[in-house]
Amino acid sequence: EVRSLARERGELARALAEAQAEQQRLRRQSAAGATSAQTMMKRLEAERDETVTELRRAAAERERLRATAEAAEAERSRLELRSTELEAALRAMAAERAELASREAAQRLHCAEVGERLQLLERRLGRQAEDTADGERRSRQLEAEAAERLRRLEAELRESQETAERLEAELEAEQAELSA
Repeated sequence: EVRSLARERGELARALAEAQAEQQRLRRQSAAGATSAQTMMKRLEAERDETVTELRRAAAERERLRATAEAAEAERSRLELRSTELEAALRAMAAERAELASREAAQRLHCAEVGERLQLLERRLGRQAEDTADGERRSRQLEAEAAERLRRLEAELRESQETAERLEAELEAEQAELSA
C-alpha cells in the first residue's frame, strides 16, 4: 500500500504540475476575457487545492500504514521470543519428566529387590525354625526385623508413590498452563 500511495502521490504531483501549466497557458490565452480568465483561475485554484488536499491525505495514510507495519513487526518479534521461551520451558519439563520417570523406575526396582530379599529372609527363618528352638527364637527375632523392614519399606514405597504422584500432578499442571 505504501508503494501505491507513493505512485498515487507521484500522479497527483504530475496532475498538479499539469494543472499549473494549464493555468499558465490559459492566463496567456485569455488576455481578452478577464472575467472568463478569473473563472478559469478559480477553477484551477480549486483543482490545485483539491490536489494538495489529496496529496496530504495520501501522505497521512502512508504514515499510518508505516506505523501499523512497525507495530506488527514488533508484535511478531515479541511472539517469536515468547515462542522460543515456551519451547525451551517445554524441553526442560520433558527432561524433568524423563528424570522423574527414571527415578520412579529405579525406586520400583529397588522395592522389587528388597521384596526378593524379604522373601529370602522369610525362607531362611522357616528353615531355622525347623532346626532348633534356638532357631525359633532367632526366627522370631528375624521375623520381627523383617516386619519392621517391610513396614519401613512400605512406608518408603508409599512415600515414593505419593512423591511420584505429586510430581506427576505438578508436571501435568505445568503442561496444562503451557498449553493454555
